[in-house]
Amino acid sequence: MSVKGESKGVRIRILGSGREVGRAAIAVEHRERLVLLDYGFNFDENDQPIYPLHVRPKDVEALVLTHSHLDHIGA
Repeated sequence: MSVKGESKGVRIRILGSGREVGRAAIAVEHRERLVLLDYGFNFDENDQPIYPLHVRPKDVEALVLTHSHLDHIGA
């Protein structure tokens, strides 16, 4: 995930929804680096995981979990 062409500041994106269990997360981007905060998931009707943002693991600089809800650490 690249932030080329944008300002050199920090870009913060709220992902998913705070009203549902799972899929709520925060993406913080700065200088082409991506940090995910409380990245969770939920399941669809076929029990397939649904993620708030599709990223390749190699594109993530760090993953920060602030609490131990199962949607963050249960996988």
